[in-house]
Amino acid sequence: MTAACPVTALPWQTIPEVLAVNGEAYADRCALVDGDYRLSYGELLTLAREVSAELAALGIGPGDHVAIRAPNSWRWVVAAAACWWLGAVLVPVPAQAGALEVLALLERAGAV
Repeated sequence: MTAACPVTALPWQTIPEVLAVNGEAYADRCALVDGDYRLSYGELLTLAREVSAELAALGIGPGDHVAIRAPNSWRWVVAAAACWWLGAVLVPVPAQAGALEVLALLERAGAV
């Protein structure tokens, strides 16, 4: 028998909402460390908004499948956050995948 777990209401429901709340409340605090590179919550919020605007200008919108093929880095996090900001579906593509694997993945995902 599973014990009941209390549920606490959170002030957000989506990752973009979490980013917006933390980007404003903790703008100067470190959000991400990638080697010697650091991003604050405020910088992450700003970059995610900027990249999402660029994606929107390309015609990307809610429900679109967007593939990201890049090594794990702060740039990947920003790109993912930008996709989520738009309501797009993130399709992570392993950076080490070969061309045929990537093609098959993109076809299955219907990614742009």
